Amino acid sequence: MFTVYHFIWLAICAALIALCLILIKKLKPALNTVLNVAVAVSILSETVKICSVIKILDVSTGGTVPYIELNHLPIHLCSIQIIFILFVRFAPASMEKLRDRLLAFMYPTCILGAAAALLMPSIFSTTLPPEEAFIRPMAYQFFLFHTMLVILGVAIWIDRGDRLTVADYKNTFFMMVLLAVVSIYLNSVFATPVYSDGEVTMIEKTTNFFFTYIPPVPIALTKTWHWMLYLAVLLFLCAALIALLYIPVFVRAWKKHKDAPADN
Repeated sequence: MFTVYHFIWLAICAALIALCLILIKKLKPALNTVLNVAVAVSILSETVKICSVIKILDVSTGGTVPYIELNHLPIHLCSIQIIFILFVRFAPASMEKLRDRLLAFMYPTCILGAAAALLMPSIFSTTLPPEEAFIRPMAYQFFLFHTMLVILGVAIWIDRGDRLTVADYKNTFFMMVLLAVVSIYLNSVFATPVYSDGEVTMIEKTTNFFFTYIPPVPIALTKTWHWMLYLAVLLFLCAALIALLYIPVFVRAWKKHKDAPADN
């Protein structure tokens, strides 16, 4: 993180984001057109990831099988957006309300989640060394996929920012809390516990979906209350950052409320 290779990738991603947003503002494509591109990028991204990380391992009972390590499962905030992208693009008209709610959720989480991933690329600490940032397909997959998510989040705002409401902010935060709670269970399910006398004494390996287990910065959580405090801070930052992107919505709602008596 923050190596010369990282800064070069950040410059490339910033240029791509700026160029694509200029084209979107100029050409004014329908949101479904942008979603079509997002679907294509997502499929290509997952294909590259699977081909890059899959391993052929021995089975204790004999033979070999392909295996993908658990941390590569699409359950991170950014990778789970692929499921949402597919839904909002192909959802039937009867699910328009759910589609609108998901788009309201995707607007801030695509921008914030992908921007955080670009600034703090976990790929350099878990998958490949920084010096291989331009010779391994996984680096291209990581940076270009998250660049697409930032562009998609802004495109959603451009298309329907004037329709977002304060209720959408509340629903978005509620969904983030729900996903965080689910991730706590999943992180335990995917952990490899070590037992002694029938009791769990340590963990050999665990996932960290939504960063609900291990902070993205080197902070030791040695007691239960440390972890609970960390979760509280995480949720507070989540609420604050999402609110930051919803400021135009709050201002619009405040002006509408302020002007309401004059309209009667």
